[in-house]
Amino acid sequence: MASAAGAVYSGTGWTGDWRENMDGNSNYRNEPPHGSQGDWRADMGEKAKKWLAEQLREKQIPLEVAAAVLDVPLEDICVGSGRLLDSDDFMRICSHYHISLGKINID
Repeated sequence: MASAAGAVYSGTGWTGDWRENMDGNSNYRNEPPHGSQGDWRADMGEKAKKWLAEQLREKQIPLEVAAAVLDVPLEDICVGSGRLLDSDDFMRICSHYHISLGKINID
């Protein structure tokens, strides 16, 4: 079943253009949650990078090594760099180094 936005319902959820919801609003995911201040995406990204850096530190894996092995720009992994770590790169690092996402706590 296709929608007007070109997304396809696969039976498990919508696939296709994630930027559009059923009302056709194309930036709803780029807006901060109601009542929040500041750049919530960057704040959450920094918290996730801090958590990832701590997990790698516990496994005695330097950030430089993780970046080089998985061909991820070091600036993207470093906390405070101002760059966002791509979610695919985040997941590849966690998978490669057997870091369980079940214990992530970025509140």
